[in-house]
Amino acid sequence: MALVQLHAQPILHARFDTVKSGELAGATSATQFPDVGCEIAWIEAAKSNTGKVYIGASGVTKADGGTDTTTGFELNAGESIGPLPIGNLNQLYYIADAATDDLIYFVLR
Repeated sequence: MALVQLHAQPILHARFDTVKSGELAGATSATQFPDVGCEIAWIEAAKSNTGKVYIGASGVTKADGGTDTTTGFELNAGESIGPLPIGNLNQLYYIADAATDDLIYFVLR
């Protein structure tokens, strides 16, 4: 396999047979991503969001100015993270500033 650059991040050039995408409604408490098998994932905070969404592990929290080990990766409206080499989206959790702050995912397998 050859390496290719995508947004200045190297990924393995491979053939993927499955493409899935979806939207997740905002949640103001830590919520697990759905069971979606993948090899590479991209996650974006909806452009219409008014607040921030945080992505992390089980028990993810919002940034609060303190030192902790649970604060998620912060996404403002329209920002994205990826490519993430992950086997299933359900390994991730999210929490939003408002129930109207949604996420969109795109995965390849």
